[in-house]
Amino acid sequence: MAPLAVKIKHAGRVHDVELDPDLPPAAFKEAIYQKTGVPPERMKVMIKGGILKDDTDWKKVSPKEGQTFMVIGAAGELPKPPSTPIVDRTFFRAADMDDSELAQVLALPVGLVNLGNTCYMNSTVQAMRAIPELQTALQEAPTGGIAGSLKDLYNNMSKTTEAFTPATFLTNLRRAFPQFAELSRPSGGGMKGLMSGGYAQQDAEECWTQMTNALKEVPGLPDPSGSSSGRSKKFVEQYMMGEMRRELKCDEAPEEKPSVTMEKVLKLSCNITITTNYMHQGILDALDEKIEKMSPSLGRNALYTAHSRLSRLPSYLTVHMVRFAWRQDINKKAKIMRRVKFPTEFDAVDLVTDELKEKLLPVSRKLKGVEKERAERRKVRKRTKIAVKKDTDVEMADATAQGSSAGASNPTPTEPAASEEDKGKEVAGAELEDESVYREKEVKELEALVDPSLKADIGSSVSGLYDLVAIVTHKGAAADAGHYMAFVKKSVFHPVNYGKVEGDTKDAGLDEDDEDWYKFDDNKVSIFPKEKLETLAGGGEDSAAYVLLALRAALLFSTSNAYHERHVFWRILQTVFVFGVCWFLWRLFRPYVLKSPLDNIPGPPSPSFFKGNIPQLFNRHNGWEFHVQLAKYGSVVRFTEMFGKRALYVFDPKALYHIMVKDQYIYERASFQSSINDVLLGPGILSATGTAFIKPPVTDCLITVDAGDRHRFQRKNLNPVFSIVHMRYVTPIFYKTMRKLRDAVMAEIKGTSTEVDMLTWMGRAALELIGQGGLGYSFDPLVVDMKDTYGHALKTLQPAISKSRMWIMLSPYYRWLGPAWFRRFLACLVPDPFFQNLVTLKRTMSRSSQDIYNSKKSALLQGDEAVSQQIAGGKDIMSVLLKNNMEAANGERLSEEEVTAQMSTLVLAAMDTTSNALARTLHLLADNPEIQEKLRQEITNVHNGQDISYDSLVELPYLDAICRETLRHNRYPPVSITTRETCEDVIMPLSRPFLGMDGKLINEVFVPRGTLIVAGNRMSNINEELWGEDANEWKPERWLSPLPEALRSARIPGVYSNLMTFIGGSRACIGFKFAQLEMKVTLSILLESFKFSPSDKPIYWNFANVSFPTTSRDDQKPSLLLRVDALRPPTTANRRVFLSVFWLAGGPAFIAHSLFLFQCSNPRSPPNLQPVRTRIEWRVNKEKSGRTRDNFFLTGVHNKYLMDQVEMHDQALALTQVQLSPSQPLTAMSIGVLPAILLTGGLWLLWRLFSSYVRKTPLDNIPGPPPLSFLHGNIPQLYHRHMAWEYHKEISERYGSVVRFTNLFGKRALYVFDPTALHSILVKDQYMYEKAPYLLSFTKVVLGPGILSATGDRHRFHRKILNPVFSVAHMRDITPIFYETMHKLRAGIESEIKGSVREVDILSWMGRAALELIGQGGLGYSFDPLVADVEDEYGSAIKAIQPAISKIRIWMMLSPYRNWVGPAWFQRLLANFVPDQDFQRLKTVTDVLDKHSREIYTSKKKALLSGDDDMKEQVGRGKDIMSILLRSNLQADECDRLSEAEVIAQMSTMAFAAMDTTSNALARILHLLAHHPDAQEKLRKEILGARNGQDISYDKLVDLPYLDAVCRETLRLYPPLPLSSREAGEDLIMPLSKPIRGVDGSLINELLVPRGTLVVAGLSMCNINKDIWGEDADEWKPERWLSPLPDAVKDAHIPGVYANLMTFLGGGRACIGFKFAQLEMKVVLSILLESFRFSPSDKAVCWNFANVSFPSAGMKDPNPSLPLRVEAI
Repeated sequence: MAPLAVKIKHAGRVHDVELDPDLPPAAFKEAIYQKTGVPPERMKVMIKGGILKDDTDWKKVSPKEGQTFMVIGAAGELPKPPSTPIVDRTFFRAADMDDSELAQVLALPVGLVNLGNTCYMNSTVQAMRAIPELQTALQEAPTGGIAGSLKDLYNNMSKTTEAFTPATFLTNLRRAFPQFAELSRPSGGGMKGLMSGGYAQQDAEECWTQMTNALKEVPGLPDPSGSSSGRSKKFVEQYMMGEMRRELKCDEAPEEKPSVTMEKVLKLSCNITITTNYMHQGILDALDEKIEKMSPSLGRNALYTAHSRLSRLPSYLTVHMVRFAWRQDINKKAKIMRRVKFPTEFDAVDLVTDELKEKLLPVSRKLKGVEKERAERRKVRKRTKIAVKKDTDVEMADATAQGSSAGASNPTPTEPAASEEDKGKEVAGAELEDESVYREKEVKELEALVDPSLKADIGSSVSGLYDLVAIVTHKGAAADAGHYMAFVKKSVFHPVNYGKVEGDTKDAGLDEDDEDWYKFDDNKVSIFPKEKLETLAGGGEDSAAYVLLALRAALLFSTSNAYHERHVFWRILQTVFVFGVCWFLWRLFRPYVLKSPLDNIPGPPSPSFFKGNIPQLFNRHNGWEFHVQLAKYGSVVRFTEMFGKRALYVFDPKALYHIMVKDQYIYERASFQSSINDVLLGPGILSATGTAFIKPPVTDCLITVDAGDRHRFQRKNLNPVFSIVHMRYVTPIFYKTMRKLRDAVMAEIKGTSTEVDMLTWMGRAALELIGQGGLGYSFDPLVVDMKDTYGHALKTLQPAISKSRMWIMLSPYYRWLGPAWFRRFLACLVPDPFFQNLVTLKRTMSRSSQDIYNSKKSALLQGDEAVSQQIAGGKDIMSVLLKNNMEAANGERLSEEEVTAQMSTLVLAAMDTTSNALARTLHLLADNPEIQEKLRQEITNVHNGQDISYDSLVELPYLDAICRETLRHNRYPPVSITTRETCEDVIMPLSRPFLGMDGKLINEVFVPRGTLIVAGNRMSNINEELWGEDANEWKPERWLSPLPEALRSARIPGVYSNLMTFIGGSRACIGFKFAQLEMKVTLSILLESFKFSPSDKPIYWNFANVSFPTTSRDDQKPSLLLRVDALRPPTTANRRVFLSVFWLAGGPAFIAHSLFLFQCSNPRSPPNLQPVRTRIEWRVNKEKSGRTRDNFFLTGVHNKYLMDQVEMHDQALALTQVQLSPSQPLTAMSIGVLPAILLTGGLWLLWRLFSSYVRKTPLDNIPGPPPLSFLHGNIPQLYHRHMAWEYHKEISERYGSVVRFTNLFGKRALYVFDPTALHSILVKDQYMYEKAPYLLSFTKVVLGPGILSATGDRHRFHRKILNPVFSVAHMRDITPIFYETMHKLRAGIESEIKGSVREVDILSWMGRAALELIGQGGLGYSFDPLVADVEDEYGSAIKAIQPAISKIRIWMMLSPYRNWVGPAWFQRLLANFVPDQDFQRLKTVTDVLDKHSREIYTSKKKALLSGDDDMKEQVGRGKDIMSILLRSNLQADECDRLSEAEVIAQMSTMAFAAMDTTSNALARILHLLAHHPDAQEKLRKEILGARNGQDISYDKLVDLPYLDAVCRETLRLYPPLPLSSREAGEDLIMPLSKPIRGVDGSLINELLVPRGTLVVAGLSMCNINKDIWGEDADEWKPERWLSPLPDAVKDAHIPGVYANLMTFLGGGRACIGFKFAQLEMKVVLSILLESFRFSPSDKAVCWNFANVSFPSAGMKDPNPSLPLRVEAI
């Protein structure tokens, strides 16, 4: 930019000075100094909004040619010209310098651009930049990787003055650590949620840790002395890594020798508890903690004290404030808000070992004393400076006076006289030597005290004293969200001139007292005063310190300094305030002082000074009529705005042409409208102007576009994406969305004539249409009520704006408040909830728009395949716009901010207008059935079973006529008016003259600058002079014949069909073709499927920015009720969707109403509740007499329940009329707090017990057996040890595949074996049908956090990690281990039978074999040698789990509430005092499991780390499942690993799950083979034929047909687990494969399962279902597997993971080790049948029903056993 000639005013004189905006303000001050003699350090240059500072941005000042600047400051002697010419090296033009040189001169830090939730990375990078040694070390780092990209990033940041985009570093970071590439999951979830979400917010501390680890390979720095001894260490080890000495001492066994370990640490943790107030205290708490571990001397877990101290302090000490902790009660991370103060100067001597403390204390004490001496010298020098200044002023006064009176020689009164003490100090100060002299002396003294070992340790701290230099903070309440910022001390970037006093100008650099900080909020960098650091201590949702970086106190100091002005004069603020008040009063009363040309325009009188005619013009109910009254004054009408300001209401065609077309950039939007659009939506097309009102940033373009052309430029870029060609592309997307809408409406009406709120559906449809076709984003699936944050923000923006009109009117002045970051800061302080709501909506829209932009840009950069995977396949408007924008030349591109702003602009402009226009069209068609039928016939004739193409659709004459006529129609167009404001005085021509107030004809109107113009779109569309006498009637036929000649000659400037609906000119609606297409596609789909007729309720259309309908004049909620009839029957899927929505909305309300009504309906209720009870009785009687079930819109099993629920809802509404008497307050205090609590608890318990009898549920219509009792229900029959088998068959044959039974305390439950229902339970909705909470919690207590206790995403993660170790390849590897074990089993049995026929308990052998197989093949551990009876503690514990659990069911039910007791260590402490032997027995078993699992884990981990040789020496030779799992886990990235506790838990889980099930299944097979000797012999021959004297390989073994058939048939007929229970996590629809007959006789095709319902999956009944397996389903026939299965089996789609059976379940909870179990069974049978023959024993064998069925010798014997006669072959 060229230099500007400006003026400066100082001491009453005006000087001409040249101002170059390309130079920093310091250059301008120097030029002023040359003219006035005012030194820059004493100079105040006044600019708009404050004082010119050295870092002020000239762009924000916007200096103009000839502008005058006020300069304040005392002048000194003018600078003398140089004796010799000098080269102009100080004053230069920025245009002659590159960015690198300019950055070095300005020496200002730059910010980093946020690339979508990357504030965690930006703050970490800025904080690490506070380590200058790191930047030096990085210069030797290789290119690529984290270190190389960080080096490049820091180099680039030092070469620019603008915020830098760290795209390369972010890419490398995400490539190195994939956890930072995780995508966020919006509320929708699933794949759609993944596609619509951006990158997730990450933890800054994790980023710090990962980056530090990645920098460990950066070479270290050499010894300053020149020695190379320390260079062998890496940089992180030198400067950032400490050493920790950790001593563990057993509190319960003092005689036990303490264990001491040394470890490397990169950070100190500050634990935050309810007692932590200071950082030092939290660090000590973390260093001295209590832990529980196995004591070798006690042989059990004991309490230990861990005492940790640092044996090495690094130069840079990192402190992690542990603000995020896992909360078990909510199962997620939560933020600890507690305020914890931290010091800026930190003494770490208390944190070190005694040895290190002795080395640090001498330097530490000396350095503290030196600091005090330096502070005293600074004070003395400041006083000396003042004294010298006084003397100089007196001498100048004497020289000027030249013999004046004696009074003139008195001291200047501006400074107080110095005291005697001060004078002494001033003299002493004058005698002080230069500060550098003292510094050199101090350094020598300090260096002499440094311990030689510390001096040789490069990068270590020698004093233990630290200065805080960097802070990373977290703002927000959520652990996985919020915002991170960095704060870095200014002295990090600028050298400090120690010893300089205020006023010195000899050196550059910071003043020694300047301790301010830089605040890095992504790309925004600002000064942060030191005094505000305490606000970062926490205590709320605002920024709280999270990671702190402290620098060791240095012994050497630099001598540079810089001086910055910080104060603003109070008198200037007073002047500004007075000026503002005067300006406001002038603006307020100017209309009454000045005459206006508009006074001669006729118009209505103003009813009030403050509001004028505005309330009438925008009246919700009477606004329509007022506009008609205005039209009586003529086509140009004067009305009164607020505070008496004149305005014009215009619908004259010629005037509208000039407003909208010819002079459109003179008639701009009102300044507040453009400003608020810019604030809320960004610099999109709605906020871009043709004047200088709004100047959107366009810095991304290489060619600057003037603000006056910005709107034209944006429109030029947007026009192509709204072309007809593109409309053809989006038409299929519209049809796809509208079919969803059709199905949703069909589901709501249920095939009957139903009253439907069509406005709601049109709003949802319009939002989804603009989302899919405009943004390539899905707001609403149109099948359920799913809240999308972006869509919700857009829907609520308009109502929020209407509640904040005062702030909207002030929006043009927001820019006066300062830069954007400061305005955002002020916005957070506004105590107006409506304003804060607007701020929240703005942030949501900006964030979502940026995420969509990043997603689309990333897809475009990846190529066509990635684009095709996006919603709309890249054919949406924003994808096309972005692609065109990226391909355009630099000067022709929209900036990124402008592109993202178009998104919210597009949706907001298209949502309500289109939806309300569609609602209006349907309303008119409902009132005109003959027109509706005619239109339906036209659509049907063209449809022909396929979607109508774009070209055919737009050419349908009657459909087009209806759309045009509705948009023209007299009553309620979507947008009735459009406002403009004149930017300058202008002449407005008229199409016909009118009489003024003075009686003269007016042919044109002079419109003063700033006049508000309201264009009457509605009145133009119904102008009878143009449209004829029937202009007020809705007649679509008018568009089927030529329009009136008067209309065509009027030249109405509307862009669409001579209408002002979409206005005209360059401000015309750019998407009117898009809106037309939306309307026509919607009507073509809906009218083909539904018939619309008026509702019984009246419809009122309300005047607003966008008109909307309601069902009454006082109703605030927009709605349009129409009666809808389906022209075709609804589908089952639609009905299921509706019921899901209804139940989700109605179920919880029913429970809440019932609880309160119980008390209200009590005759003995307090007197103040008697009116409520009377009101309820009256309301119920009225409803019962006036409402019947026949007119309710649901039928069948749900009708009665939902009708009762509606009645209860109505009763609850009556409660809102309660009037509590002040004399009888209904509070707990009136009856006592404790009794109130007991009463509440008792009522809650009674409700829980008896609610099943009070409340009706949909399950009541499901047939089922009567309960045995209220307490036990059907549970004793369902789980009876002997009779349960027959009971299951009985209820299945009598009641069908879905049976209702009664749980404990009368609660309804379901017994299910219908295949489709099981598929829904176990596969489709598996994470909604979870295990009961008490089962999950108890499993976690006993077995640990393994796969059986994990839920949701964590369960999926467990399966993902475990699946590979159960692969077929691994089964091949462990087959030899199985054979080796089975040979031992064979030897053991042979030793028992001793060559004869003996009775053997085969179940005992199968249990031992199964345990040893899972031990060797699964854990790499040997439980049992199988050749001798050897007791193993671990194996005994596993065997004892199931019996122990069965005896403490009450404790199992209470397990979910254990976390209420306290932390884990306290729970264990209390568990020791439980006086229950069974409980203590299980506790002992659990401890044994945990101890041995940990020992196995430690052994395997040690062997893995030692190498393959050690692994081969282990049991299993490293091929067992746990060895492979541990190896894979150690090799995986940290984010993809199971924790140590989870790996350990898998061991007990695997052994427990695999032992009884496999052993009992093997026992069942041998029992069946004993009773079927022919099958046994056939199987033996097959095995012998395959063996050939050696073990059968895995592949041959699994291919043996008869062996496989025997295993499958046994597992089908007798599954080890006959049942599996689940609990519905929410109200769900359960589909059925075949309907069942309800209790009321109706057919039921699907069930509504209320939340909390117990669902028991009948696995055994599904496996023997005769409808699927045939009449011989309950017979044991292995041959059935040797031929094709019945078609019914294939068609049933049984969800089992194995052989169409439910034995191993299905879905995500299916048995992960079923291949392992199969291999076990087949190996065992192949060995035993080769060597032994099995026959029945003389004892009767009874198979007992249990969680895992087991045999016993008779019905009375409780001990598991299976006696069989065994004969050696």
